Amino acid sequence: MEHNQTDLNIQLAEQSRRAKTGTVIGLVGLGVTLLFFVTMQPVVLILGLAAAIGGFIYRSTRISKMKELAAAGLIPQTLSQVLEDVSYDPRGRIGDHVVRHVPMGFPFDFDEVKGSDHISGTYKGLRMEMSDLELVDVRRVHTKNGTRTERVTVFRGQWIICQFRRQLSADVLLSERSALGQMFKLGGIKTESEAFNSRFCIRSDSEHDVFYLLTPHRMEQVLHMDALADGDSYLRFGRDGLVHIAVSTGKNLFEVGSDRDAESLRQKFLQELADITALLDALCLGD
Repeated sequence: MEHNQTDLNIQLAEQSRRAKTGTVIGLVGLGVTLLFFVTMQPVVLILGLAAAIGGFIYRSTRISKMKELAAAGLIPQTLSQVLEDVSYDPRGRIGDHVVRHVPMGFPFDFDEVKGSDHISGTYKGLRMEMSDLELVDVRRVHTKNGTRTERVTVFRGQWIICQFRRQLSADVLLSERSALGQMFKLGGIKTESEAFNSRFCIRSDSEHDVFYLLTPHRMEQVLHMDALADGDSYLRFGRDGLVHIAVSTGKNLFEVGSDRDAESLRQKFLQELADITALLDALCLGD
């Protein structure tokens, strides 16, 4: 095991060095390209663009290789420090049947689902599943010059699904008002907490379930979770016994960069996992 870890560290360091070389070549190429505006020599422009494009492509391939190495060894090892019975698929994600066909009720109109870094495991006795997800709305825009297609990302972040031990007769949906626009400022079911009402729009077919679920203590837990979340929060407490937590952070987990060695990557991944588990701890779903 120690030998394998040493090999992994060496391979990551080598790919990091190569990625940095690609960055240098790319930057030099950009500098040479700028010289074209001084010399006005086409050969300078051609050489500069070739070096810039080639350097940054080389950098991208080396960083992709670093991600492959991390996914094969470093990320599973890090996950096993936090979760039990863990499985990890760097190219997998939460399935379409969940995101598209389960009646989520979240305020996302989308046509395409992308994602990566699918994780399943047990955290403090709580079964959970998560992945990075990106939801894209494909829009047809009509102008005086014709019709064009726009792809707009309506959600990008982490989607977490875990067990919920309370029985509900209807879904209860919470959407952060700051992400919804003016039309949601006054809508939704109201609780006795003005702080909670101003933060979340609450929707459900059953007000009884809303007040059964959102006790003063539970609302404090949700507000605490939202304060910890690095982005806009959406929650669905389902009658199917699951809670969905979607946090639109605008970024993916387990990203690597040319400035990272194995140990700094491990610490980065551990911190990202700590941020996720802090959300679960704040909600106290096992209570």
